[in-house]
Amino acid sequence: ASRGGTGIEIDLEKVPQRGPGMTPYEILLSESQERMLIIVHQGREEEVKRIFDKWDLPWACVGQVTDTGNMVVRHHGEIVVDVSARLLTDEGPVYHREDRQPSYMESTQAFRLDGISDTNDPTDHLKSLLAWPTIASKNWVYRQYDHMVRNGTVVCPGSDAAVIRIKADSIPAMKGLAGDSASFPEKLLAMSVDCNAVYVYLDPYEGGKAAVAEAARNLACSGATPLGVTDNLNFGNPHKPEIFYQLKEAVRGVAEACRVFKAPVTGGNVSLYNQNPDGAIDPTPTIAMVGQIENSDWVTTQWFKNTGDAIYLLGNPVDENDPLSGLGGSAYLQCLHGLKTGTPPPCDLEREKKLNEALLHLIGKGWIQSAHDCSDGGLAVALAESCFSRETTIDQPELHGANIDLSTAGEERLDALLFGESQARIIISCNPSDEASIVECMEQKSVPYCRLGSVGGDSLIIQTETLKVNCSIADLHDIWWNSIALKMSGD
Repeated sequence: ASRGGTGIEIDLEKVPQRGPGMTPYEILLSESQERMLIIVHQGREEEVKRIFDKWDLPWACVGQVTDTGNMVVRHHGEIVVDVSARLLTDEGPVYHREDRQPSYMESTQAFRLDGISDTNDPTDHLKSLLAWPTIASKNWVYRQYDHMVRNGTVVCPGSDAAVIRIKADSIPAMKGLAGDSASFPEKLLAMSVDCNAVYVYLDPYEGGKAAVAEAARNLACSGATPLGVTDNLNFGNPHKPEIFYQLKEAVRGVAEACRVFKAPVTGGNVSLYNQNPDGAIDPTPTIAMVGQIENSDWVTTQWFKNTGDAIYLLGNPVDENDPLSGLGGSAYLQCLHGLKTGTPPPCDLEREKKLNEALLHLIGKGWIQSAHDCSDGGLAVALAESCFSRETTIDQPELHGANIDLSTAGEERLDALLFGESQARIIISCNPSDEASIVECMEQKSVPYCRLGSVGGDSLIIQTETLKVNCSIADLHDIWWNSIALKMSGD
């Protein structure tokens, strides 16, 4: 009512209640789950009721919009609330809690790579990262629920974003009324959920931006343009100045990124006081972003498709403006060195947006066979995932090898080149006949790119200036696919 400049009137007797004898106060403030409030156009009420009835969902018409500007609540015919809607929202009192940058950030921001030895066994380190639960396949989880409800899933778990089809018959036919189901074309929606809590711990503002940017990048890799966001803000006790600093700065980063990607936060929830005597959880502003794919031909997945396809990296191999070359807060530092420190890779939102728009243009032209963003684990992990993340049938992965040449990348540290997590990077594969068009497009759009190699063989081969990595794709897949199941079974 406040946002719309209107009023609203509610009859609490019509509100479904979780138990008998609830007071008006309890009904208004109850946080019962699985509920949604919608405003229906006048004259369309019967259509909405038929939709709910079709899906066997309970519904109740509990009130109406008014022009009074007030929120009026009735209970058994008695007015129990009559107050300005704006007074409760936009004109309500605002208080500012004390905030203070956490003391640990002074040392984490001062961290440099001088005392960290470069990788001397990238093959073993790649395997360790693929087995790490944060990176390993989550099939142990998603196989335990139905992710093919009504057979509307277009892209199953395992790619950058899930894609579902909203079928035309989701809208019931309404004889004699506008809205016949034949007039509703199918829609394709892509969804991704992202947040790197360690990034947010090390720099709440940059981490908040990065969570939104990664979600948008995952949607772009699926062929989708963002529509909106729901967030889940998980933090410790906001009465502690250091925790409130994390919350305030993370929300600032999330809000800034949502504005850049034109993805409004349409809802969400906040979970505070998540801590124990040893301290608070890592601040985790989880971002769930939904986007729309305008054409079914644009649905794109992250796995390589054909032997001989060319592999390109969109974006720079390593961010030259990052003193830690993408290793700050990285999975590599955590998993291989036991360190949660450094400054996370900086997130340039305009560069991210330009990259996504360029990729969507390429997808729209039909030039892209696969697209996969570089995130946890860096370039080497992303390449490995592109080789084996598709399952054709149960326990039947589709495996593709790749021959990669990074000898001209010019990065002094091998660990940064292979496992650094610099932002705004996407691996694509394409038919060789489309390479020239892609290169010309990237140059026109001023998006950095480099040719990495080609799809083929049964190994992931990465040639660097100093050594060669040669890993069996079947072995890498086995590690990645079974790691969580083995841990859950205690093996």
